[in-house]
Amino acid sequence: MSSADHPSAALATPQAGEPPADDTHLQTAREHRIAKMLYLLVLAVLVVVILAVMIFGLPALGIAGLIGTVVMFALLLAYAAGF
Repeated sequence: MSSADHPSAALATPQAGEPPADDTHLQTAREHRIAKMLYLLVLAVLVVVILAVMIFGLPALGIAGLIGTVVMFALLLAYAAGF
């Protein structure tokens, strides 16, 4: 049995210049569902911001930026605290 036929060969660290090994077997359906929900959340926030700018003008964009800054700061604090 050569080293290429060994089951752990697929998990080997790629050498410089080689594409990374396929890790789709490590991803679960739950992770795909979470990723899809995150993308949909970002899309929904983007649509709301675009609509707010269309209705209220550029001040809505500034307010959205301020809200985004506060949310990001809260997420970074939560991550630093270990949540």
